[in-house]
Formats: sequence, C-alpha cells, structure tokens
Amino acid sequence: MFDRFRLKEVLVEYKKDFVPKQWGDEKYKWEAVKHFQDNWDVNAPDFADMLERSLAKTDNLLASMNNFPARMIGGFAKTAPEEVRSMFIALFDESRDYYERVDEFKMQSSILLEKYGNGAGQHYQTENAVTTYLWLRYPDRYYIYKFGEVKKAAEELGADYRFKKGAYADNVRNHLAFYDELCEALKADKDLAAMLRSQLTPDCYPDPELRTLTIDVGFYISRYVAGKQDTPAADWFPAKEEYDPGLSADDWEALLCDESVFTEGALKIVRRLKDYGGEATCKQLSVKYGESSQFYLSGSVGLAKRVVEKTGCPVLTDDNENPKWWPVLYVGHNAGKDEDGSFIWRLRDELAEALDCIDLTQVRLRAEAEGGEDDRGYWWLNANTKIWSFADIAVGEVQSYTLYNENGNKRRIFQNFLDAKAGDMVIGYESTPVKQIVAIGKVSAEQDGERLYFEKVEGLSTPIDYQTLHDCPELEKMEYFVNPQGSLFKLTPGEYDFILDLIREENPRCLFRSATPLLVL
Repeated sequence: MFDRFRLKEVLVEYKKDFVPKQWGDEKYKWEAVKHFQDNWDVNAPDFADMLERSLAKTDNLLASMNNFPARMIGGFAKTAPEEVRSMFIALFDESRDYYERVDEFKMQSSILLEKYGNGAGQHYQTENAVTTYLWLRYPDRYYIYKFGEVKKAAEELGADYRFKKGAYADNVRNHLAFYDELCEALKADKDLAAMLRSQLTPDCYPDPELRTLTIDVGFYISRYVAGKQDTPAADWFPAKEEYDPGLSADDWEALLCDESVFTEGALKIVRRLKDYGGEATCKQLSVKYGESSQFYLSGSVGLAKRVVEKTGCPVLTDDNENPKWWPVLYVGHNAGKDEDGSFIWRLRDELAEALDCIDLTQVRLRAEAEGGEDDRGYWWLNANTKIWSFADIAVGEVQSYTLYNENGNKRRIFQNFLDAKAGDMVIGYESTPVKQIVAIGKVSAEQDGERLYFEKVEGLSTPIDYQTLHDCPELEKMEYFVNPQGSLFKLTPGEYDFILDLIREENPRCLFRSATPLLVL
C-alpha cells in the first residue's frame, strides 16, 4: 500500500517535466530494451559476442564510475562462455523463485571471479546489475532494482514496504511488489500512457505494460521529489536558523592546523567520523576504530570548548542557559531503534569541507590495542561448504588455504593473505547455504608463498546467523559487509570484540584441546 494522493501530486510534476526535461535524458532505457530484445540469443555459437552486442546500449545502467558489471560479465563470457551461458539460462528460468535466481547469479559470479579474476577486486554483479538483466530479458515483468532509489520512492509515497541495508532478499522482493503496485496505478492514468506513446520511436521498446515507465517514475521521485518537501526540524538539530557557529571552511582549515585546538586526540575523532561517512554514534565509532564511547564524547566537548576559546564563536545554550558544546562541531538527531548508540552526530558541512583539504594520513585511524597486542590481527574467513566446512573439522585441526585459485590467479583481496600473521584470530563463517558463524580459529602459520594455515580453536554449539550480524549497525562498515566477494576479510579489533560478544551470549566460553592433523585445500 502507498499514498495514492501523494502519487497524483508527484505525477502532476512528472508530466510537466516529461517531454521538456525527462524524455531526452531517459529515452535510452527504452532503446536499451529494444536493442537487447533484437540481439539476445542464448543459443548463439559465439555467446560472448552476442552478449556484448545485446548490452551495447545499456550505458550507465551497467557501467558507471568504479562499477563495471557489463564489462566484467563480458570478460567472463570470453574466458568461460559456457559457464556464463548456463548462468543466464538459470537466471531467465521463469519457473524458479525470483530472488533465488538473483542470488544464485551473484554466487556463480563469485566463483568465476575466484577462477578467472586474476586478483580482480570484485565481479560487480550486484542485485542492481542482475535485475537489470532480468528487466532487459522480460521488460513486461521486471524492473531495475536500486536500493537508494526504491527506498526514497517508498518513503516519499508513504509506502508500507520497508527497505533496509543488507536485507537483500526482502529488499528485492519488496521492490518487485511495490513497483507492481505502482505500475498498476500508472496504468490507470490514461494521459500518462498516451504521453509516453507520443514520444516512442521505432528504436524504442513499446513498453505495453509500462514497466519501464514505472522505473522512470521511481527514478524521478528519488532524484527530483524525495526530500524536497519540508524536513521535520527534529531530523537534524540544531537547524541553521537556531544556531550557527559562523565558521567558514577556511576558518576550520586554519583551526585544523592549530595544534593547540586540534590536538592529536581531536584529529583522531574527526578523521574517524569523516572516514565513517561523516555521521555516526559514539558507539559506532568505538566499535569500528577502538577507544571507548566516552573518548569520542568527552573529546568532542573538549575540542568544541577550545574552538570557542580560540575564535569567540557563539555557543548554543539550553533553557537553563547551560552551554551545549557539541553543536559547535556537529548537527545531530536521536538514533533510531536499529542504530546502536543514543545520538548520531554529523560533521558540520564547513568542517567536513575543510577536512577534505587537510592531509590526515599521519593521524592514526584505529586505536592501538592494550597489553602489547597491537600487532595481533583479526580476520573473517569464508568457507565454501561445497569444498570444505569449518563445522566438519575437529578442534585443533589445521586447514590450509591456497593463495591462488586452481587457475593460478590471485584470490581476491590478495594483500589480506599476505598480511595475516601467526596468532591472528579468525571468525569462521560458512557461506551459502549455511550463512552462519560456526567456529573461532587462529592463524597457525603465516603464508609460505602458496598457502596460509588456520587452526580451529573452538566450534560453536549455537552458530550465529548472518542476518543477526548484518542487522547490527556497529558492523555496517565491516569489510565483508561492504563487499562480500572473496575469502579472507579484515576485522578491526572493535568489530572482532563485538562479534565475540554476540558469540558468547549464545556460546559461553569453554576450554578446548589442540590437535595437529593437517587438511589441505
């Protein structure tokens, strides 16, 4: 369900903009579908050439800055045409579940990356890319899924569909249901359909079911409508008219270079907040980079006081005339139920701009560990259950992992295999279909140029589900969750400790014995 009255308001603006503004920029979507339909032949003798021709007019739908799904799948098709042909046959099998096909295509792409990627960082076959293939093949049934786009459209229309980072299956299914409902509403607007028909040319797909038009309306809402209405003042406090320290980006840049104001600890705080994306709770910073939450809270208050003392800028006060120091540096709002911590800070725009102009590479991003353990590393290791299983090997058993796949290509994030040291701790995770943490391990021996060695030190009687972890905002910046393609991923000490706390809630600490049989992978 969504607000039909709000949609009517949006469509008034969309119709005004469609011919003079929208159509010229977005016509290529209808052209891309027509071109794909004219060229697609899954049985073509030269599959790679056919695939390249079919995707030739997708432009930024399958290629953008630092994102190259068309190029990558095309490269795989040239190297392993029959494997990629089989992937598309499975993807386009309408007798199977929608999301399961999308997920399987991604999983098979990860396998191709390991076999033929030669150290490439990722395969780029995300839900966005894979649903684009489905839309090109079945333009009267599917839509292009894009998380940020559909989330904004749903929120703007007051839809009861929810979209949450990391909830891939629910997001993709909810997107299809939401856009199906939206599409039916668009069909009821005869003027809208007639307007589209008046612009279509022979090189455009006729779009009889208005699926591509639905994609375009969703894009329009997310790009030109969402967030343009009045934002509640409570979203970010204080509003500019309520309080402004009056410091420009140049002022902040000068302060950043003043060691009496931005001490080493203060620089750590702002660098970490900037690295996190510009907004976070103290708890999230603590988990990601180390130090206590109080370090970030007290440090920010102290920094704000020094800024005021140095510049004489105004200070916001509460009803009792007590000073509020943090608004000198940040705006903020209460954290949501799914966000750890009580309050989210966001860097003031001028301070964030100044940070872009300052070299902070000498400022330590992560805190040193106490007790002389600064050199200990922490890792997340994926076990492909089709090849081996953490759960099946005994405590104390050693597993070796090759640095190169069977084709002689470097595994993804190759540097992680080089950086892992004996004694480093390992979270043992089993990938699809298990999708659980099932063990704790350690690096038993550093890589020898061919293999890296891990020892299982504890099996979990109660494994920890992927979704439990992914729902934790403290882990949203974890390397594996940012890009899950690969085998060995770095964990910060805070991330490791947080995961270990989750493990201990269900698996109280137990003693274990060590044995040394060797299993070679």
